[in-house]
Amino acid sequence: MNILSIDLGSYSVKFQESFIEKKKTTVLNCVEVVIEDFLNANQDLNSAALSQVHISIISEYLSKLENSARVIFQLPFEMVTSRFIDIPIKNKKKAELMLPFQLEEDIPYTLAETHIAYHLQVAKNHTEASIAVSQKEHFEDYFNSLKSKNIIPYILTFEASAYSHFIYKEAISVPTCILDIGHSLTKAYFFNEGELVAVNSSYVAGQTVDEAIINHYQIPYHEALQYKHKSCYLLTKGQYEDVTEEQKDFALLMHDVFSQLVAHFKRWEIGYRIKHGNKIANVLITGGSSNIKNITNYLAQALDIRVQKLDSFQKNSITSIGESEKLRFNLSQMMAVGTRGKSKLINFLTGEYAQASSDDLPLNSIVFMGVRMSFVTMLLLLFLGIEYFKLNSEVKDLDIRIGQNFLKNPVLELTPRDRRNYQSQPDIVFDKLKRKRKFISQEIKTIQAASKINAVYPLVKLSNIAGIYTKTELISIESDESGFVKAVFTGEDVKDLRQIEASVKNSEFSNILTDLNELKKILRLEFNF
Repeated sequence: MNILSIDLGSYSVKFQESFIEKKKTTVLNCVEVVIEDFLNANQDLNSAALSQVHISIISEYLSKLENSARVIFQLPFEMVTSRFIDIPIKNKKKAELMLPFQLEEDIPYTLAETHIAYHLQVAKNHTEASIAVSQKEHFEDYFNSLKSKNIIPYILTFEASAYSHFIYKEAISVPTCILDIGHSLTKAYFFNEGELVAVNSSYVAGQTVDEAIINHYQIPYHEALQYKHKSCYLLTKGQYEDVTEEQKDFALLMHDVFSQLVAHFKRWEIGYRIKHGNKIANVLITGGSSNIKNITNYLAQALDIRVQKLDSFQKNSITSIGESEKLRFNLSQMMAVGTRGKSKLINFLTGEYAQASSDDLPLNSIVFMGVRMSFVTMLLLLFLGIEYFKLNSEVKDLDIRIGQNFLKNPVLELTPRDRRNYQSQPDIVFDKLKRKRKFISQEIKTIQAASKINAVYPLVKLSNIAGIYTKTELISIESDESGFVKAVFTGEDVKDLRQIEASVKNSEFSNILTDLNELKKILRLEFNF
């Protein structure tokens, strides 16, 4: 994916073309357009506002751009104010609904007069909201200016969001401040446990250095600018003894300028410490004016904090630009990387402005995705084809086995006609077999029900009772499913029949009826068991 990230500064506009992959960023080209040079070439814009000059520079650059790319740049710093709110709920959707009500208490104008963009981060027992607020009237004017030039970006973010994403990606959890020393402003972004918690700004910046050099040495602006870019430096307290008086004089001049910035920073840091209960452990400096020689040592001594130059190019990036250029292009690099994977970049093109966002894929990306989709589709078709032929072969083999073995089984009692009809009308044969199966199941149930009645038991019991009387004989016995039994005994001696009758009456049988015909010597018994 090609990304064109644009850093809109007060001294210059920086364009960075990058190719973004899943885990790698390749910087293709970096171009810096100095605003003063652009105005010299376009005299009709001399009286225009800085934001309009930015738009004109972007429009001219895009008109010359050969490759299509997704464009991302930031809203002017003076148009945005930041708010950081803890919402006492863990559910992101519910927190989103509560956000406007909590925000309205914290801004100097009504929600109807604002355009907001935000990022929500669910924590242990609350949701942290980073909110960017712009007055709707000013935002609409800026948006319409972009629209008139047909340069609506893919993402319209703001600087604090890009720095916040960098801290998140680098997993920096110690209290950190990113100090962006630009041309007209120095901006300080304070982070606590990886989350942006405060944004401050100071007018002590590169332009202040220019004015100090011009006033002290009474030289033209261009000479002062050239000297600042090539020879400007700062000294720590221990270095004054090792330099000439002239060098010491310049170092003291720079100290007078930056001591104001140091004072501002200390005031910001005290506010941070009171609110969060810990001290800033690390300061990362960036911006064009952070190229001043020995500035890291000077600030580290003055602030009593570790100071380093920020390098957003150090991981998973391929670039050929120099160290001084990296400091100037840090923000554009962060915005480019912010479009990759899970992003914390805040996008102002939401709500009623979302439809205007140029979200079209570049042609090379469309071709790349099309080739990959075609390849995947071909693989799926190939696997489905193989599966179809395999299943079809198995079905034919099963049909042959059924026709040769199963259908000829005599138990099924299928006629030759039924076996012939199996190939063309398998449902008819199947229905016939189902009916036969149903009939067999019913017979099995009948047999199972009958087997539950033990018809042998009364016979065995009567045999045990009459067995001792050898001159008697059981001539018949009948029983039914309900357990009702009829039995008939005969014998030579009536006395034996009476004994059998008495034994049956004393047995566990129920509903016992006896009939002894002493003349015919026949004993009839009826009972239930």
